Amino acid sequence: MVRKRIQYGQNFIKDPELAASIVARTDLSSDEVVVEVGPGEGIFTVELAKRVGRAVAYEIDTDLATRLRKLTARLSNVEVVTGDFLECRLPDGPFSTFSNLPFNITADAVRRFKSAPGLRCAYLFVQREAAQKHCGDPVETESSILAKPWFEFCWFHHFDREDFEPVPAVDVDIFRMARRDHSLLPPEDREAYTRFVRYGFRSTKADLKAGFSKVFSYPQWKRLARDLHFPINALPTQLNVDQWTGLYRYFTAGVSDDKKRITGLHP
Repeated sequence: MVRKRIQYGQNFIKDPELAASIVARTDLSSDEVVVEVGPGEGIFTVELAKRVGRAVAYEIDTDLATRLRKLTARLSNVEVVTGDFLECRLPDGPFSTFSNLPFNITADAVRRFKSAPGLRCAYLFVQREAAQKHCGDPVETESSILAKPWFEFCWFHHFDREDFEPVPAVDVDIFRMARRDHSLLPPEDREAYTRFVRYGFRSTKADLKAGFSKVFSYPQWKRLARDLHFPINALPTQLNVDQWTGLYRYFTAGVSDDKKRITGLHP
């Protein structure tokens, strides 16, 4: 059946065997709660129900939600929630997510998952450009550098466009985002680290050396570039998360409060 009306920017996987094989490759387990955003016709919901302790499917389309309830009526571990995921309450305890995100809510949904304290890992279907942005591949981005002290990212699956109905006009991939067992920075540093990274990425200067010239002296920057192994004239996208967190740690300990105030990086 060809869907003539897609209200919420979503495309559906056609092949049940493909859906089953993808779910089978995840590390989702029988003792966890899994949130599914955009379940559509339930091709993944049914497979998730076989694998996890409880699946909570958020579907904004009332017709699809009704059909999904009928499909999963005999599955005691599936709950279908009709409504906008961005306005719904997430599970109180630990959870993971496996979600074919509607394109029009990708940024907001990923942001919400990143900020959810109970999230263990996320398998997210997104446009390839969005996956590249969040994973920092082939180059790091502000988004990837802000998240990587607390999360690890990797590519999980590359789809063919013909896997979907209707066929999308863009490439779609799944990336995996998993909370680190040991974060690179403590949680209380998140706000200050965010200000620091944004200061570097959003500078209008030619490179980081010039962008941080009011923060680090030239001798400090030269030593940091040597010790952290990055080019002295590096761009923000050329530093990996270890190098960014190294800069931040030196900033917190080795830069005077006066300089932090001048640059607006002091609380």
